[in-house]
Amino acid sequence: MIHNPKKPVSSAEHLQGHGHEPGNQDKIKITFYDTFDWRLYNNSLMLFESDKKLYLNKFSDNESIYSIPIDSIPVFVNDYPECEFKDHLAPVIEMRALLKIVELEAGAELKNIGDSFLKAMESANIRPGSYSTKIDISLAPDMRSDEALKTILRFLLSIIKINVSQIERDLDTEFIHDFRVAVRRTRSALGQIKHVFSSEETARFKEDFSFLGKLSNEVRDLDVYLLKEGEYRSKLPAALHDDIGPLFDYLHKLRNNVFKRLVQRLKSGKYKKIIRNWEDFLSQPHQHNSDASNAGVAVFDLSRKIIHKKYKDVIKTGKKTLKAPDDLLLHALRIHCKNLRYLMEFFAGLFPEHKMSKGVKILKKLQDNLGEYNDLCVQIKYLLDISMQLPLTRKPNNKTLLAIGSLISTLESEKEISKNAFKEKFAQFSSEENRAFFSELFSKEAQ
Repeated sequence: MIHNPKKPVSSAEHLQGHGHEPGNQDKIKITFYDTFDWRLYNNSLMLFESDKKLYLNKFSDNESIYSIPIDSIPVFVNDYPECEFKDHLAPVIEMRALLKIVELEAGAELKNIGDSFLKAMESANIRPGSYSTKIDISLAPDMRSDEALKTILRFLLSIIKINVSQIERDLDTEFIHDFRVAVRRTRSALGQIKHVFSSEETARFKEDFSFLGKLSNEVRDLDVYLLKEGEYRSKLPAALHDDIGPLFDYLHKLRNNVFKRLVQRLKSGKYKKIIRNWEDFLSQPHQHNSDASNAGVAVFDLSRKIIHKKYKDVIKTGKKTLKAPDDLLLHALRIHCKNLRYLMEFFAGLFPEHKMSKGVKILKKLQDNLGEYNDLCVQIKYLLDISMQLPLTRKPNNKTLLAIGSLISTLESEKEISKNAFKEKFAQFSSEENRAFFSELFSKEAQ
């Protein structure tokens, strides 16, 4: 079924070889697909269907990588048959849904799929790569900090609104994820970048965004477990693979119910009022407040100061955690790391790009370890709790609980491995070389 050419073959040759010979006046209908966040386009790839055949192309040189006969386009990569096509596609689009981007009709003389794709999008007023959660904002070093912070927060608000507009359609789980991250970043900005707004305004909006953050907690937790179904099954002995099924049946039903509640809350008057008040605040010109002492400080000076302080918080908490790596200290360290990461992302444009990229890479290694450990802690507790809620008959109940118990045992082992790896990960992060790097980049003395 799979076409994997030994030498590059142009898309036009593919299409012509599939019932569209040169000279044939029939039109070729081509439908292009991508994820909402343009994962294929951002990786210089095109996915398109024509005459019940799906093609994966390199964008730059119009070269086909793979093609596969197909009756209908699966929405998720897990629904594709096991083949090289899927192996190439899966790491790019991951859990996101494939959406129809644009259609075009062309004659058999079509020579360049990439140009035709771009022209079709231009005609449809679609801008490829237009959605991204990456904070890419131009801030002048001498900009007032309150103005700079509002610029960052307006970007995050745009991400919140875009994803809320898509959540009800329930196309894929990442709309909820991106909404949550934007809310979490907003809360972090309000909490970490202090004395830029009045204490009264800051406290009010921190409370509002805490409420928004909790709206989707239950749905997101369920999404994570359901996305892990295949991974969880693979951790079980073969004899128990099917016995875990009732757990996921229950989680699917539970997810449907809590998702409906989330949609209702996002349509509620309270949600709309919070967003309206936030928009109004972000559109206001800066005002003098006696307790907003950092409002007029140049953003470069303030960002350097708070990033370096947060870095020192990570080092201090990490050293304390090394002495007694319990769950509470590891959790606190993870939060410090997350806030440091957000601050570096907010103000990345003020510092040399290659140095900020290096700093994020250094931090990410520690974050990955702490995140993995926390996820395992949460998953184990959730599985223990949910096992007491499963509405099962007596006969399958024993085998399903046995499967859940086996899974928990495996996760416990992974948790210990992750915990044992913490010492090495933190030693790497806090090495003399890395401390010098962060100090040189952010400390006042170095500047």
